[in-house]
Amino acid sequence: SMIKKEIQLRQPWEVVRNVVNITARPREEQAVSVLWKLFEKPYIPPGGTVTYWATFSYNSQPVPVDSLESLVSSTDYILNTDPAGMGTDLTGSCVCTVTTYSNTARIVVANNSSLGGYLTILQIRGKALASAPVVLSDTDAVSAAIFGNKIFSVDPVYLQDTNVAKELVGAILINYADAQMFPIVQVENQGWQFALDLFDTVSLDFPGQNLSGDYRVSYIEHQWM
Repeated sequence: SMIKKEIQLRQPWEVVRNVVNITARPREEQAVSVLWKLFEKPYIPPGGTVTYWATFSYNSQPVPVDSLESLVSSTDYILNTDPAGMGTDLTGSCVCTVTTYSNTARIVVANNSSLGGYLTILQIRGKALASAPVVLSDTDAVSAAIFGNKIFSVDPVYLQDTNVAKELVGAILINYADAQMFPIVQVENQGWQFALDLFDTVSLDFPGQNLSGDYRVSYIEHQWM
């Protein structure tokens, strides 16, 4: 036989999951707020430029944005000959070019004045798409009474739809609340071994192991002997 006799069967406490928690993160557009701010005052020489990469955040959490406000001089950026803002205002000779991505922006600041100046303020405002985590949970009480609470929790960062999360909770309970057979077999014949791929269906018939039926391949590990 191509399948070796040492068939391993995992114990119920290794495979049973009867308490399922899945976190969804629905996003909502927020009011205009400061999404990034420069906390230094760099010097820009006459005719010089500086480049910054801004990562947007809302309530100290990284976020994507729905839209950004155009930078307004003297509000979003100020260039002055004095770092304390008490010198000559060069903001009128300052040009800011912003290239926006989903959750970051590239800002190029050019000083077109004949004088050097300090960038005393630089910020980006816009409408963040912020999320509030929602945990969808369910328990198979029958399974929990037999095996105790076997918890499965997952927090997929990009799952936003709570309805999808609820469906996933139900699907996981259907498949893992009961003690099912998850046999681990070793295959020696290389031709047959490499013919299998993940999620392929394999029929097994080992009455002595109480294994009879169709099983789907969920894990493959190759080893040269």
